[in-house]
Amino acid sequence: MSRTLLVIAGEASGDLHGAELLREIKARRPDLRIIGIGGDGMAPYLDRQLAHVRDLGVVGFIEVIKHLRP
Repeated sequence: MSRTLLVIAGEASGDLHGAELLREIKARRPDLRIIGIGGDGMAPYLDRQLAHVRDLGVVGFIEVIKHLRP
């Protein structure tokens, strides 16, 4: 049975630490499927990238309102 790990990093430092963590996990468990949301650091270790962190970052009241779905 194949195992899947979901990992989410919401900003740059999370992506940096996530990349190091995923590098070690992949080295020890190459059979583990990893999916998630991250940036350029985590991307090489993700079997499926659900979204890039740059597309999710929103700061400020007006920017948040613009990104709300109807």
